[in-house]
Amino acid sequence: MRTLPKLSALLAGLLLTLISMTAYGADAVGSVERVGVYAYGTVPAKSRQPIYLRDDVFFGERLETVDKGSLKVVFIDETQVFLGSKSNLVIDAYVYDPKAANESAILKMTVGNFRYVSGKLSKNVVKIDTPLAILGIRGTDITVGIEESGKTVISVTSGEITVSPKDGSPSAVVGKDAPVGLSPGVAGVHSVAASSAPGDPGLADPGTGAGPGSDGGGGDGGGGGGSSCFAAGTEVLMADGSVKPIEAVLIGEKLAGENGAVNEVLDYERPLLAGRKLYALNGGAFFVTSEHPFRTKEGWKSIDPAATKKENPSMEVSALRVGDVLVTKDGDIPLTSLDASEVNPSEQVFNFKLTGNKTYFVREKGRPSTPSAWGKKGAPFLLVHNCG
Repeated sequence: MRTLPKLSALLAGLLLTLISMTAYGADAVGSVERVGVYAYGTVPAKSRQPIYLRDDVFFGERLETVDKGSLKVVFIDETQVFLGSKSNLVIDAYVYDPKAANESAILKMTVGNFRYVSGKLSKNVVKIDTPLAILGIRGTDITVGIEESGKTVISVTSGEITVSPKDGSPSAVVGKDAPVGLSPGVAGVHSVAASSAPGDPGLADPGTGAGPGSDGGGGDGGGGGGSSCFAAGTEVLMADGSVKPIEAVLIGEKLAGENGAVNEVLDYERPLLAGRKLYALNGGAFFVTSEHPFRTKEGWKSIDPAATKKENPSMEVSALRVGDVLVTKDGDIPLTSLDASEVNPSEQVFNFKLTGNKTYFVREKGRPSTPSAWGKKGAPFLLVHNCG
């Protein structure tokens, strides 16, 4: 760690100039490559929204993860940014133009665990703003852990960074395998033990898709494609009688369950289909994978009970076949047809982990405009079981 001059007024001026930029506000600056459990994005002048795999991210957007959640964003210059559990980051500035001289990026890390891996942006144009210091990036792979108090630990895996404390203390150049820290009320940059560096699993890079906590893309069942799930748009019956698309249900919300149960959402699964098929019941929409168990008059059944058992070994489940009688919110309905469809393997599907008796009600996307095999009332709410 080498001492440098104090943080100059020039850097502060650059920060204010870049934060004030608005020309890029309408343009995507990157996209989501992995989500674990759940994440949110808040674009300026818009409301906070869930974000999913392949969603764009924008200049000025605030990115957040939930407890045990994770997020990986790849910017258009191939910079990679990872957020671990309960982390909060704002894209304060981002300009990438290899043919021009005005490249710049400022990422504001507020709280949580982060990893930054340099892309094609020129050296010395990237700044990371933390509660206690400004970090200058020189082409590197670093992790940053920030506690609620502002206490910060920084570790460099490759390359080096400049750490400029906001209290006016001398800046320091930090290289590989020499983690440093900053603490509220303590002047300057100080060395810390290697064990102090963030160990959040969300900062690892297992690949594209769903991240830690979501059994993404490679779980058991369905020929190895992932967990039992429903297509986006599938409607879920909430405990208060309202209806939400499955992808919009949040952790902590309550679902209507079997026998009047109220079951709380503890966690999510959002794997990719990865070569599996989607199935339609009674001539309706293709909306469910073969592993997902449905309640019938004879007990729990799925299209592929062997795959269901791999996912949930303790569950007694048999094969769902035409002629079985499905249990729905409004009575029992016979299964008259069962059809399969090939679907884009990169399509994301959804499921929950629940409290209570682990059941909930789903309805295929929307209601058909004309009567189908479901009858004149359209698709019913079917009773199903969660992922495990």
